[in-house]
Amino acid sequence: MNVEDITVKYNLLLDITHNVDFPYQNIYIKFHATDPTGNQTVTQVPIEFANKGGVWFGDCGKEWCHLEGFLQKNIQFSETGKYFFKLEQYMRIEALEGIQSVGLKIEKIK
Repeated sequence: MNVEDITVKYNLLLDITHNVDFPYQNIYIKFHATDPTGNQTVTQVPIEFANKGGVWFGDCGKEWCHLEGFLQKNIQFSETGKYFFKLEQYMRIEALEGIQSVGLKIEKIK
């Protein structure tokens, strides 16, 4: 991401699609960010997929659910230039069966 205006605020969201048989209520993500000066930060973020009763959050159909979860809210970058982001699942198992797609959504706050 190229930041040109450091007065703008953003929400950074995890955009994820999973099947309705996904066996977990939540997952943990390590969110890596590198600023234009090379400084790196890593944040562990829980993403809730369902409530305690097992009802899925997001937009669900017969087979798939689409969810957007906050990685960081209302952030303001301190430097102009290119920022790099990496998402890493941080669960006790290596492969998360039932995940169809994962992405990072960056939205400007107006």
